[in-house]
Amino acid sequence: HIKPRAMTSVAVEFAWEPAGALTLDSGRPIFPRLPEDPGLYSFTFDWRDQPRGVYVGETDGLRRRAQQYRTPGPTQRTNVRMNEQIVTALGAGVRVSVATITTASMSIDGGSPRSLKLSRKTSRQIVENAAIAELINQRAVDPAHGSVLMNRPGVGEAEWS
Repeated sequence: HIKPRAMTSVAVEFAWEPAGALTLDSGRPIFPRLPEDPGLYSFTFDWRDQPRGVYVGETDGLRRRAQQYRTPGPTQRTNVRMNEQIVTALGAGVRVSVATITTASMSIDGGSPRSLKLSRKTSRQIVENAAIAELINQRAVDPAHGSVLMNRPGVGEAEWS
């Protein structure tokens, strides 16, 4: 017999560190130098005529992940899709920037924050989903100025709305 208990409260703390803008060289995106660490990354597309677009992802190696977006294999659907969007945007003069998260913490029921080991995929997914939820909430609170999430539903996110 399971006893009913109070609702659990979880807080995830993280901060995006700007890494810089992407550029285009011979049709391929050039990334700013990223750490080799595991963590999260975001691409921000500063469109001129529409709300800012943001893509959020997680990886066990940030620098290697950037290279996969630069030269995607034909079977890497997300890499191919995002490479096409990055190349198209940069070719049209749109600023595309990248930011990273390499440290994060979590507290449960108001307890002391404990560091999350981002070398663990489950820890990265907790932070990734918190970052996605934050973007969706910002858009809901301020539809005119909130960023548009570019992740595909079901890939790195649940249907939130």
